[in-house]
Amino acid sequence: MPTKAFAAHSETSPLGPFSIQRREPRPVNVEIDILFCRVCHSDIHIARNE
Repeated sequence: MPTKAFAAHSETSPLGPFSIQRREPRPVNVEIDILFCRVCHSDIHIARNE
């Protein structure tokens, strides 16, 4: 199941649209709908390897 995401492909590239492949939920998993999501400043530091 493809899911929309954002990713940085290197330490110098900007965050951009990305698609990740997710597995189907298993009987022991809980599914939730995420309505809104933001990028945290710490996510930028991790993407920049800081």
